[in-house]
Amino acid sequence: MAAFTIGLLWALLFVFVARRFSLRVEHTLYSILVAILAVIYLALAWWYQPPGPWLGIQTGGLLLYTGAAWLGLRRVPTLLGVAILVHAGWDLGHLMAVRLGALEQSFLPPHYEILCIGFDLLAGVYALARAKDWVVAMPRSS
Repeated sequence: MAAFTIGLLWALLFVFVARRFSLRVEHTLYSILVAILAVIYLALAWWYQPPGPWLGIQTGGLLLYTGAAWLGLRRVPTLLGVAILVHAGWDLGHLMAVRLGALEQSFLPPHYEILCIGFDLLAGVYALARAKDWVVAMPRSS
C-alpha cells in the first residue's frame, strides 16, 4: 500500500509541476512521459537481462509508446491518457505474472509495479481530463 501511495504522490507532483507551464508545454511533458514509461522498462530489461524474450518485448513496447507519444502530441491528445492507463494495466499484468509464477523472476525492483500503477492511474486520468484543453494548444497544420 505504501508503494501505491508513493506512486500517487509522485503523480500529484508531476501534475502540479506540469500545470505551472503553458498548455502547450504541459501537453509536451505528458507526451515525453508516455515515451519515458517504455524507456524505463527497456532500460531495466537491458540492465537485468531477464531470461526469455523480455528485451524484445520491451523494445516493441518502446516503439509503440514512442508512436503513441508522437500521435498524442501531434494529432490525438486523448491517446496520451489512454497510453498511460494502458501502462498501468501492463504493470498489473507483470505483477500478476510474477506472483502467479508465470514469470520466473521480475527484472523490476521490488514494489516498482505497484508504485507505477499508482502513478499511472492518477496521471492517466488527469491526462484524459486535460486532453480537450490540449487540443486548443496544438499547433495548427497548414
